[in-house]
Amino acid sequence: PLPWPASESLALKFVAHHLWDPARREADSRHGMPADVTAALRAADVLRAAGPHAPSTVKRRLASWGALHRWKGQEGPFASPSLRSALRLAVRASGRPRKRKSQRAVTRDVLDRLLQTCSSDRLADPRDLAILLLAFASGGRRRSEVARLRVEQLTDEPGVPLDPRDPNSPILPCVSIQLGRTKTGDADDEGRVFLV
Repeated sequence: PLPWPASESLALKFVAHHLWDPARREADSRHGMPADVTAALRAADVLRAAGPHAPSTVKRRLASWGALHRWKGQEGPFASPSLRSALRLAVRASGRPRKRKSQRAVTRDVLDRLLQTCSSDRLADPRDLAILLLAFASGGRRRSEVARLRVEQLTDEPGVPLDPRDPNSPILPCVSIQLGRTKTGDADDEGRVFLV
């Protein structure tokens, strides 16, 4: 059991135990999570990863731990400069390449099959069709971004030519979508995408 509230040293130890360098572990067996801690966590079925955790996993778990502290009216160490610095340095040192969430992106042929399901006379079909086309044409939005989208976030923009090199090219309508704060953006970011 973890002490409550968590100390800053415990949070730093959590980062060190979960974001370790496999190459350094070969040279120093004390680097990373100790073997007895690993064995205890595996026996309790709370540790499944064989190697170091993904930085996003560690950040998410620290955020959850911090939320539990706030819910109980405690001030945790999760906003301390030393923990933030340690986390940033550990992520940078991990050298783990960022991977796509989905190995199977929605391509045009997949979209076409989805759109075929919106061909009945049900009232929901035009709505579903618009949602699918908007999400795809705006660069692939997250479900949460599409679900909370409101008409006020859509703005008509000047049309764009089908072929920018041809002055007589037909003009296509253009709309901008004000995404607001997104999952990967900062609080000050106001993401905006265009849909032609």
